[in-house]
Amino acid sequence: MILKPAKLTKTQKTQAVEKLFHESAPNYDFFLMLILSAIIVTLGLLMNNIAIVIGGMLVAPILSPILSLSMGVVVGNQKLMKRSGLVILQSMCLIVLISLIMSFLAIHKEITPEIVARAYPSLSYFLIGLFPEALWLLPWFGRLFPKLFRVWLFQFL
Repeated sequence: MILKPAKLTKTQKTQAVEKLFHESAPNYDFFLMLILSAIIVTLGLLMNNIAIVIGGMLVAPILSPILSLSMGVVVGNQKLMKRSGLVILQSMCLIVLISLIMSFLAIHKEITPEIVARAYPSLSYFLIGLFPEALWLLPWFGRLFPKLFRVWLFQFL
């Protein structure tokens, strides 16, 4: 079976880029969800409860800026890449700041096994994050969307 790329018109490509541009805009709701997810994940790590950590990751709205950055790279839209990269950078700084504050305010000041497990990254974790993300860049995205949704869900779990 040979997969053929989907043929999109220039108008469809422009509409897709514009839709991602608007969906990934940093607004009040985006930052509120980001702050809430950072609090949930930090508390989950401090309580050594992986279910809470996963729940917090599902609340995080960071997928839209990542997808818009990928789209900007694919179509060569510098404005989209710049804004998406800035939103991702702002999000990372905000998450680290919120986690730092939550950690200082924590009642239990012990290092849990969940935190220790995240302190030693490996090539395996990098590859698990890289290869499913690379699937989003496939030109036949439209035909594989149901399968890619499962890959996306796997990444967050």
